[in-house]
Parts: sequence; C-alpha cells; structure tokens
Amino acid sequence: EIERIEKLLEMDFLSDDDDFEAAAKTFFRECYPDVEALYTCHSSYHGPTNMMTEEFVTLIQGGRFFGALCYLQTNNLSPILLVTEPSASLAQASKYLDETSLKKLAQRAWNQTNTSSRALFQDREDDSWAAEAFAAGHKFFGEAMAKIDKFGAWLEGKVDEDKRAAFLNKLVMSFWYFDDFMKEEDFEKIWKNNARLVRS
Repeated sequence: EIERIEKLLEMDFLSDDDDFEAAAKTFFRECYPDVEALYTCHSSYHGPTNMMTEEFVTLIQGGRFFGALCYLQTNNLSPILLVTEPSASLAQASKYLDETSLKKLAQRAWNQTNTSSRALFQDREDDSWAAEAFAAGHKFFGEAMAKIDKFGAWLEGKVDEDKRAAFLNKLVMSFWYFDDFMKEEDFEKIWKNNARLVRS
C-alpha cells in the first residue's frame, strides 16, 4: 500500500483549477503533512485515534483517495466552507456570531446533505457527492446567516446589543433550538420560545 499512501499524500488527484478541490487540497495538506499524521489523525475523548482501518484501506484500494481523506476527517469538511466563497465573506461580515458559532454553523451546513451517513459516503461508487455537499453547504450557510441577521435586527429594542449577540450564539450552538429556528418563519414565536436563553 506504500504507493497508494504516497499518492494520497501528494494529492495530485485534486485540481488546482476547481475552487472546491483546491481548497480541499490546502485543507488536507495542512491536516496530513506526512505519513505519521495519517496514523494519529482524529482526536477523541481518549486522545488521538488511528483511523487507518479496514474501511480506509478499502477506499484507497478502490481508488477513492478523496473519500479516504474524508474518512480520516470523519467526513467533516466544514472548515472548507469558511475559507471559500460565498461563506467566507459572510462569516467575516458577521455582526453577531463569534468564531465558535461560525464553525458550528458551518458544520451544520456541511451535514445538510447527510454526508456522514454510510450509505451516502462509504458505500458510494465515487466521490461526486462532495461537490454537491459543498454547494449545498454554501447555500444553507448563506440562508442561515441571512435569517440570523434579520432576526438580530428584529430583536433591536427588545434585547441589549451585547445580550443580543450572546443570545444568537446560544441559539446556533444548540441543535434543538437552532433546528426550530430555521423551520419557524414567525420571529415573534421564535422569540417567545427562546427568550429564556437571554437569561441563561
């Protein structure tokens, strides 16, 4: 498998002319600068975890080098959204969300297509899903940021500015609260259901 590992680390299978693939190449090269990084690539509660499992080997043997790198990342490529357009500019211009919340929102956006599902990731014949997830992720991130900005403006006069930002960050960080926030169109109902977050 040495030749396959070398090809994996070279990452020449990712194009510099494609925005997503170029950003993915930069991201993966930072994550895996050498072979040693491949063996201690995922942090868990118990420390670095070796992700070079049978599933990983199956992916590279099938020529799915991109999929193998995604597997090492537990298929979380959300950081790429924050360094590519249009999400990068939206994140930089964020009036309310801090860095932690922006990262969480990007992760939610990346997962919108259920890319973490085995059926939609490891069992696929190729990795064409990734470009689709990338486009869908940017779309969701943009929609979420627009709604957060509108809701933040709606809250003016109801909540002090510093508490308003804290409230919106809590909303994003909570799976259940944020899911309801994205589904509900009535800002008055959103406020009524979540006002307790201002005091918590």
